[in-house]
Amino acid sequence: MKVERLWGSRLQEAPDKEFIKFISGRDIQGLPPCDELLLPFDIWGNRVHTIMLWKQGIISQSDAHLIVAGLKEIKSLYEQDKFPLDPSKEDVHTNIESFLIEKYGIAVGGKLHTARSRNDQVTLDMTLFLREKNLDFLKRILLLEDTIINLSRTHAETIIPGYTHHQHAMVTTFGHLIFAYGESFFRDLVRLKHWHTLFNANPLGGAASYGTSFPIDRELTSRLLGFDRPSLSSLDLITNRWEAETELAYAISTVMNHLSSLAQTLILFTTTEFGFVTLSDRYCGGSSIMPQKRNPSALEVSKAKAAVAQGLLSSLLSLSRGFFVGYNRDSQWTKYIIMDLIYECAEAPTIMASVLNTLKINQERARELCLLGFITATDLMEALAQDFSIPLRQAKMVIERAVKYSESQNVETVSWEGLMRALKELDVTVNISPDFVKGQQEPETVVRRRKAIGGPAPEVLLRAIDTLSSQIQDVKVWLAEKENQLQSSYQKLEGLEKNLLNLTP
Repeated sequence: MKVERLWGSRLQEAPDKEFIKFISGRDIQGLPPCDELLLPFDIWGNRVHTIMLWKQGIISQSDAHLIVAGLKEIKSLYEQDKFPLDPSKEDVHTNIESFLIEKYGIAVGGKLHTARSRNDQVTLDMTLFLREKNLDFLKRILLLEDTIINLSRTHAETIIPGYTHHQHAMVTTFGHLIFAYGESFFRDLVRLKHWHTLFNANPLGGAASYGTSFPIDRELTSRLLGFDRPSLSSLDLITNRWEAETELAYAISTVMNHLSSLAQTLILFTTTEFGFVTLSDRYCGGSSIMPQKRNPSALEVSKAKAAVAQGLLSSLLSLSRGFFVGYNRDSQWTKYIIMDLIYECAEAPTIMASVLNTLKINQERARELCLLGFITATDLMEALAQDFSIPLRQAKMVIERAVKYSESQNVETVSWEGLMRALKELDVTVNISPDFVKGQQEPETVVRRRKAIGGPAPEVLLRAIDTLSSQIQDVKVWLAEKENQLQSSYQKLEGLEKNLLNLTP
């Protein structure tokens, strides 16, 4: 008998493979060394640097020809998983350079590092790595936003209770609740876009931190690496490499906080006590002993990852606060921290999108909860103020007493009798019918009355959804432009390499 897991037979659908990977974490799967993750970026940077050295006449055509050919060989080996890093050579930079020296001799391979230091080289690698991960996070949140937009439209009129302090507050809709997270995640998109604006600058050419006497062309390397500009200071980006890492860590941590809040909300709604949200079996875990369990494991793990992200963000800030101007070896450890943070959090937005795409709402149960706990008392108070010109503060006093008197009747909405008693005690004379009291506490009615911008009235919510959808589309256009810019830069590099390799050495 083959056994994959010790739970799951009670589920109608098999757990999603990505979900299993997400909740397993590092239990049975490790991480590659950090510099393995930097290999493709170091290769890219080396290729660009070599082309620039050749174009500037700093190295000869024949030397550039061999170095570029060697770098393309390394790229091919890497893509076939045949370029393992040798720990005795310390890091990715030395591994690549030593390959070229061993292949062509130091007279050729030893020229790769002309006008460069490992200080600007690793800063370049990390900037390229962070940029890719930043854009990847943007894509994942856009996927989540599309899901939220669709779910908000679908449930614009699906009545559910709203809460403050974990207690019944006012009736709302599931669409209104989910849409709130759509706006939160949109701010996350803006933060990630802002990261690109701040840090898409080229550090290559800063050398050890204080520039070089070689006549390098930093504008050319910026274009070929997809940067918006070269850094104005050779010192700043190397000293403050941690800043780009920490800024991205903060943006991701904020995403994770929003995901954690949404996860906790959904977890409560799925409990037997609430019971109006059901998660798909594909994103639920089971128990090794309790046969009936359907645990919201994907959501629980998202909360855990949010806590991990906060801790790693704090570590980044602590590690970097004492850097002396110029390169500091301490910064090697910031690389580990940001890579761990990205690894932990990368899948969280897409897993949440899948959870939202597949959940079910028990509308009957949700509406039932909207008739409990005097949840429509605030709406009745506002109706007294608007329809009978009772000052709001006085109307609140009336409804507070009406709730107390109605509660003694063992009902959970304000009764006409309780309201009449409260009005009489406070010497408020108005002619209010039982039908008015009942009608102003109908869940659908109270939601439709809240028509101010931001409110849950369906027509208002749908307009807000349209507005947010348009803003999200603008981000998609921006992202496409940035991806095209990177693709164009890479094509320019390949074109220059082709020209070089086609020349007679």
